[in-house]
Amino acid sequence: MFIHIFNKNEFIKTVKYNKETEQLILGRDESCDIPLAFDDIVSSNHAKVTFEGNNAYLTDLKSKNGIFIDGKRIKEVKIPFEKKIFMGNCAIVFSKVPFKEIKKTVVLDDKILKKMKKDISGYEADDALAFLYNISTKIGKYQNEDSMLEDLFEELLSAFKLDRVILFDVVKKRKDVVVRKLKDARFVDERKSFASSVIQDILNNREAVFLRNVMQEVPDSGKSIRTLGVNSLIAVPLIVGDSITGILQVEYFQFQKQFQDKDLYIMCILCQIISGFLKGVRTLSEVKRENKVYREQIDNKIEMIGDDKKTLSLKETIKKVAKTNTTVFVTGESGCGKELVAKSIHFNSRRKNKPYLVINCSAIAQNLIESELFGHVKGAFTGATKTRIGKLEAADGGTVFLDEIGDMGYDLQTRLLRFLESGELQPLGSNETKYTDVRVISATNRDLKSAIKSKTFRNDLYYRLSVFQIECPPLRARGNDILKIAQYYLQKFSTSMGKNMFKISGDAEKILKNYPWYGNIRELKNIIERACVIGDGLELTPDLLPKDVKEGRSDFILEEISNEDSITLDEVERRYILNILKKCENNKAKTSNILGITRKTLYSKLKEYKIID
Repeated sequence: MFIHIFNKNEFIKTVKYNKETEQLILGRDESCDIPLAFDDIVSSNHAKVTFEGNNAYLTDLKSKNGIFIDGKRIKEVKIPFEKKIFMGNCAIVFSKVPFKEIKKTVVLDDKILKKMKKDISGYEADDALAFLYNISTKIGKYQNEDSMLEDLFEELLSAFKLDRVILFDVVKKRKDVVVRKLKDARFVDERKSFASSVIQDILNNREAVFLRNVMQEVPDSGKSIRTLGVNSLIAVPLIVGDSITGILQVEYFQFQKQFQDKDLYIMCILCQIISGFLKGVRTLSEVKRENKVYREQIDNKIEMIGDDKKTLSLKETIKKVAKTNTTVFVTGESGCGKELVAKSIHFNSRRKNKPYLVINCSAIAQNLIESELFGHVKGAFTGATKTRIGKLEAADGGTVFLDEIGDMGYDLQTRLLRFLESGELQPLGSNETKYTDVRVISATNRDLKSAIKSKTFRNDLYYRLSVFQIECPPLRARGNDILKIAQYYLQKFSTSMGKNMFKISGDAEKILKNYPWYGNIRELKNIIERACVIGDGLELTPDLLPKDVKEGRSDFILEEISNEDSITLDEVERRYILNILKKCENNKAKTSNILGITRKTLYSKLKEYKIID
């Protein structure tokens, strides 16, 4: 019989039971048969063990802090084997087998690796060298992580006849991991659970874990590693710079299989090679992403024009919310600048040097939006000829703007909600989980509360998206900002077209200022661009403006609307679309161009307002 002693979960020593011994005293006093002087809350004479044949009995010697088994305080008990018995900070395990301390090695400790190398025989060293040479030559040829990992896993399964190999990605924000990639040698019932105790040990100590025989080396039957049925295990951290970015874990479930010292040696070196590859490919990827962001910042100047009271209030709100990571929901009429608000939040935040990506939920077919968001692997669906990274993954560290969120399908809303809650995603057709840190800003010009009542939009998703709401004011409510925005676009379009029209005449200013602008900034932009196309003078004059604008009657609202006491925004939009469609003689392409929306969005609106079936 063996008595294994632990203190604060660290193995201290093993005492072998002598059959001639009748009893043992355990306590803090040095005179005890098993002294526990290192634990201040153990009593001087804490407990007594007596032996009768093959059985042992434990008695509490009126200790101050007691003896506990399975959380229950005991006074006297027949000692159970392979179970921890707690006294103070100590744990005592009675076992019929010798205890082998969990072997650990600091991955970057050359002394330990050299010692291991000496213990490996000649032919084992040759096999290890051949495997590592084969892997290192292949890894150098890859351009991305996914293809490298796919082939690496196949090589490991084949070379070591593994039962399972797992790569964990470390989520620093949560001090936890997600399963990045998993391969199980079984054809059915893939085993997906893993031992969290091993993972936490590595994260806390930055050391590899080697369990040659789990049943012998982990005596506590409550340990998840034993309940999983793993027989032998090696787990090694992937260290890039000063950070653990991942953990590579290989396992045997079959009892006749055990890892040897040479296997640990190989895995440590292999993880060094993988870490070097990951550092290079991730650095290159990060540089490319940053360059793209900088180019976008240069090409797309983010500027909210105007100094109206409502505009200044909006700018101040953006400035405050930009400092946080809160999800933001932007509402307002079509064309009033909701995307500009989203961009302003991103480029005024700590995420400004990370990607800003846009998904228009009404402009993409519903069956493709899921792939656009989460990505897909090759063969995930018809037409998926290659693996594609979704925008939620590509924007890691940055912001994703979901425009026209009200048009997103109900089933996809459920998946988006799960992502917002956990930050974890799985590409279509893949069982691999990835974690990405993305801020989501969404926008709509629809009444989502009505959509919630009609059960076309999830109530819980609405509240998750609208933690902070921003109402974008319509252009007609922004006073002199109308002329400032008109001047901005006049300067922009005249310059790009090589013209010298940089001034708006006084009469034209009056017309622009008095026009109702139900089409908001988008309508103003289109009208100024049209004037620059047809004008050749130095001023934008009234004759360059459309008839409806000169008459002060917006295309977005029919004459009878002004006589109605109340009318919904949807009704205004419906009548406006009908008006433009009629003027374009039912030409959908021309109508969508004037409206500034895609043809798909136009058809969606026509069906929504029952203009077409």
